[in-house]
Amino acid sequence: MIGIEQDSLDLFLGAFGVERQEAGLGFQGFGENPAPGEIARLMARIEEAPGARRALVRRLLARAERRAQLRAGDLASAGGEVLGALVLGELHGDAERTAVLAALPGHLALALRGARGQGIDPQARSFGAQASSLAAGLLLARGANPELAEEGDPLAAGFMACEHFVGGLDRLPTAEEPAPMGPHPYADLLLAESGQSIIPKDLAEAALTAMQAELREAQTIARRIAPGEDIFDVVAGIGEDAPEGEAELLAAYRTAQEEVRAAVGDDFPAAETRLDIALAPSQLHGLLPLTAYLPPSREDAAGTVLLSQALGPMKSAHARARTYLAIAHDGVPGSHLLFAATGSDTLRRLLLSPFAAQGWAIYAARYAAGRLGSQKVLLIAALDAAQRAARAFADAALHAGIAARREITGQLSEALSLPEAMAEAELLAVARQPGGAALPWWIAGDIAQRVRQEVARGATPRAAHARVLSEGALAQEGAEG
Repeated sequence: MIGIEQDSLDLFLGAFGVERQEAGLGFQGFGENPAPGEIARLMARIEEAPGARRALVRRLLARAERRAQLRAGDLASAGGEVLGALVLGELHGDAERTAVLAALPGHLALALRGARGQGIDPQARSFGAQASSLAAGLLLARGANPELAEEGDPLAAGFMACEHFVGGLDRLPTAEEPAPMGPHPYADLLLAESGQSIIPKDLAEAALTAMQAELREAQTIARRIAPGEDIFDVVAGIGEDAPEGEAELLAAYRTAQEEVRAAVGDDFPAAETRLDIALAPSQLHGLLPLTAYLPPSREDAAGTVLLSQALGPMKSAHARARTYLAIAHDGVPGSHLLFAATGSDTLRRLLLSPFAAQGWAIYAARYAAGRLGSQKVLLIAALDAAQRAARAFADAALHAGIAARREITGQLSEALSLPEAMAEAELLAVARQPGGAALPWWIAGDIAQRVRQEVARGATPRAAHARVLSEGALAQEGAEG
């Protein structure tokens, strides 16, 4: 790889170290925002890229520009970057963990120095403090002894740096919470990340309609499973059938993967890369989702679905009916198949993160649910889909100013079966990441529509899915051939 494409990759990977780790390329520092004019200089050279790659290079540079703007205006992001890098370091091995620990104190200190005289809004302060506190907790679990910090012990120095960062955030003056993006900037974000023009109002309306349809479908399926019984009791009963202990948990997910593969048959291309299913390191419990996908890296050619044991009421998250959806989402035909399809193409792998990859995984899990023939799996799938649609509605409605905040929290409360106070917390999470809920939901629906159209024109499901995968699960409107 030479010329504009390599220069663009070098700029991006040098500036955003956590994404470098996510792409399996190893940690080389947290990076700094690109130098002024560097992105514009590379944009001016776009015509040097091969025709079929120009749109991809342009999208990468646009992402770099947006990420630099967000980082510059968000002190709390440094805490999130540290936590993400530490978790990935734990997963990628000793050498990477050591490199993260060496860079961590300087990164947090630099962020605080740059914040002098600035205010911070309560949500950002809370996010940064929580991320840093979780990072400190991980270092304690690793054996950090704060008393050894002055002697240069890396774990202790990292722990104290996280503690100083939390204290520094507390000392900053409080600023007003940022306003939602607004319809035009939000529409620009949707275009940049999806490759297509999406009208926020249309997205919000479609998501709300889908949420209501999924809830009706869930009620219908629940009546089939247990006529006359309340849907909440049906779901509770499904949740009680969960594996006990780590050995049973592993066995349940491995069985689910085999049954999902058999159910979808030849409808998807084969994944050329091996998939492992393993228990997550104990020190990462609470820092990873209960199921998490780790793509292949330079140290490990296999992809891995990591499982964390759920305790108490959370055991229902590993209900046997849910294991099928989780493994279809994270394994095959979900995330693992998508990442395997990118092979060693770093540019395409970077552009999968975060929205397109999640959109494909959502689509794959719902497709598998339809092939499995289990009413219990279909019920959980419908409820999950209703919740995703509710969050997509909240995302678009909030950031494009389509609905009042109370209406948005009401819809979240209905779909997620939460009190409005907890729905408000969900809305705060949506507010922090514009597009994070709406784009994956929309992309999943777009993939489903594209596959249906291909099949209606005579293609096999396998050929239709292969075409989507060749495009990185993301529509390429306007891409140059």
